[in-house]
Amino acid sequence: MNLENGALLPRRAKSFGSFDAARSFEAWRFGVELVASGARFDSIDEDPATRMGGYALVNLYASYKFAPGWTAELRWDNVGDKNYELAKHYNTPGSNAFVWVRWRPRADGARDPRSGSCSARPRASRSSSR
Repeated sequence: MNLENGALLPRRAKSFGSFDAARSFEAWRFGVELVASGARFDSIDEDPATRMGGYALVNLYASYKFAPGWTAELRWDNVGDKNYELAKHYNTPGSNAFVWVRWRPRADGARDPRSGSCSARPRASRSSSR
């Protein structure tokens, strides 16, 4: 909020919130996100011509760990195909879905023991002086 005149800042709603809940079942993970925003203005003086209505969105996601370090993921945003604006006269995507595969190496640098590879971590060596 503008402390000098009490007006909302451009593109900032007085009320905004989000919620995310997820549940895992063995190799599967499912989740839902809720995102909501109150009305806001796309001007510094709260010009009624620049008012953008509030909105609420539902996003769904799922993932499946099919191998060590590998995950297939699916995300469906704006499930209800809500028409909303983040900036006046600029479109936002309608309902859309994404599918991808992600690989994450182990954080400690070690390899999967089932692969037959040795640890990628350097080992301490002994040195002897003669």
